[in-house]
Amino acid sequence: MLCMQIAIVENNESDREKLEEKLHAWAAMNRKCELIIRHFTTGEDFLKEDFHDFHFIFMDIELDGKLNGIDTAQALNKNGCHTPLAFLTMHDIYVYDGYGTNAVAFILKPVMYERIHACMDTALERVSNAKYIYNSKDTILSIPYRDILYCQAALHYTALVTVSGTITHKIPFYQMMEQLPKQFIRCHRTTSVNIMHVKQIKGRELLMGNSIWLTISKPYLTQVRDAYMDWISI
Repeated sequence: MLCMQIAIVENNESDREKLEEKLHAWAAMNRKCELIIRHFTTGEDFLKEDFHDFHFIFMDIELDGKLNGIDTAQALNKNGCHTPLAFLTMHDIYVYDGYGTNAVAFILKPVMYERIHACMDTALERVSNAKYIYNSKDTILSIPYRDILYCQAALHYTALVTVSGTITHKIPFYQMMEQLPKQFIRCHRTTSVNIMHVKQIKGRELLMGNSIWLTISKPYLTQVRDAYMDWISI
């Protein structure tokens, strides 16, 4: 099951709660993914975050602080953010101001479930199709991140253990780590696991979906346990 992280930048608590209700209703009906929803009341607070963490952004245009939603979205654009975004507002006069951003929708309040449904379907399609491109001298493969169980360093190579087998890529482990999405957690100096495929943690070992036990190094134990608890508690 996929895990999607959604940002709600909204200064009205009632509007935020209604939006969250519709998001959870979509997830319950969809059954293809779990949602982690984080909310912010100002554009300034949101710009402190790593936008790569999020799969979709719902942005109110009228916010607390000096930056409104349009300003915040434009700042994200300048920083190279490609995360799809939907503007929320009570007034349709702002619609043209949204051009030049990553806006895929302009949603009038009170928000209708059908509009949220369409936005989340777009986000899910994008996440489901995210892939790692394996490019060697004579082979090019497209590997969905969801199919990678874990990665391990092997000298100047990295082994990608997938649901269908193991692929060895001539790329240093640290470079591979830079390309992996957030569901990959380092459990050892030489190993990073896809938290979606972790079945059990016992002591300083974790059981993967292919029935392989991997060692958790002491420096990584807390972050692995926390990430796993966050995942199973969604």
